[in-house]
Amino acid sequence: MYCWVSYILLMVRERQELVWVAGGQMFTLGIGFLSIKVLTNIMGTAAYGQLMLGISIAALISLFIYGPLGQAAIRFYSVCRKRGDLGNYVCAFRNIHARLLWALLLPTFATAVVLHLVVGGVWPYLVAAAILYSAITGINLGFLSMFSGMRRRAVVAVHQTSESAARLLGAVIAMLIAGISPGVALFGYASGSLLVLGSLFRVANTADELDHGRPQRTLSEGTASGAARKTIYDEIWRYVLPFLAWAAIGYAFMHGDRWVLQGVRGSEAVGTYVAIYQIGSALPNAIISIISLYLEPLIFERFEASGVVGYKMAGTTLIRRAALYIGLFLVIIVPTASVWSKEIVDFVASPEFTRHSSLLAWVVAGTGITGLGQILTIQGLAMRRPSAYIGSKAVAATVLLGGAYFGAIQRGAEGVAMALVAAGSVYLVSVLIVNARLARYESH
Repeated sequence: MYCWVSYILLMVRERQELVWVAGGQMFTLGIGFLSIKVLTNIMGTAAYGQLMLGISIAALISLFIYGPLGQAAIRFYSVCRKRGDLGNYVCAFRNIHARLLWALLLPTFATAVVLHLVVGGVWPYLVAAAILYSAITGINLGFLSMFSGMRRRAVVAVHQTSESAARLLGAVIAMLIAGISPGVALFGYASGSLLVLGSLFRVANTADELDHGRPQRTLSEGTASGAARKTIYDEIWRYVLPFLAWAAIGYAFMHGDRWVLQGVRGSEAVGTYVAIYQIGSALPNAIISIISLYLEPLIFERFEASGVVGYKMAGTTLIRRAALYIGLFLVIIVPTASVWSKEIVDFVASPEFTRHSSLLAWVVAGTGITGLGQILTIQGLAMRRPSAYIGSKAVAATVLLGGAYFGAIQRGAEGVAMALVAAGSVYLVSVLIVNARLARYESH
């Protein structure tokens, strides 16, 4: 009887968590569409394209530094909780983020000064704003990853939604005060994210799960804590290291198409492509994020369940089921995007983007297929084998960059969108091959 009650309570909790995750992503999706509508109308195509290139610069820092740390924060919460070592977990990530913040502040101002003297124009301010924005959002990501590991879904959903709204509001207010400029808009983004950081810091300080994180009082406790903390640092570093190689390839895969298009066709083409990319990728990315945020902590817990084979099989089954649902979802939305592309683009963006609406279905297909591959990589992350997918990313990035270059020359933004589909398909097939190898390795 007790087992049945526990099972029912567990199912109720998991469904409540799914509602919070889905609700947060849907609100964020709506605010994202509103941001496209507002900013494309205020800034125009070229300035909006420069803003997106600034965000691509911030993404470079995030992919190399904060993204891997976020993955480690989710992964090691269940590990450290099992050990009863959450105090050192908190201290390790707090110290890492504090050092990174100071390491990024000086380059922010130095880069701005150097670029102002050498290049001039909007780029010095855009690069400085991008570095500042990446530092603030990176710390936010660290908090959100930690709360995801705790399965504090409500906290994650509310703050993700709030950050999207605060960024848009900050950008609009900043441009009303200082004039329409991509650098000003990005500083506004950073200001909005800073407000959310204050709230996250307050919630973390009052979280019951983190009461363990108080300093050790005695010498013996301090010595033991120092050794345990060093162990966690070493484990985090070993887990994060493959992501650094992955990040370089991942950046080329996720943002290289924009820089190729910038080099071939200029900022206006980038503005057109990125605006429709954001519209087309919004729903697939939201679904992928919902599934990823919901499943990762559950799957990691199952893989950490003292090596119980049944639990690991249950985790693998969850991944496969999610992949099936995503595949069915893509079968529905790709034709829908093709048929209703003009109406969708006209509704979300300013009228000047409507004539490029043929890109929409290509973007939906490309980002959806790539996201499906990304969900399947949870298997390797749960096995603490993130490096297994470096080759998959590298091959897909090569296909994307080569295809984007020739596509941009031949067909402009539409050619780049077609390259996105080709690269996503290559990535999906490659991940399936890697997962088959990992499964054979695990069985032995």
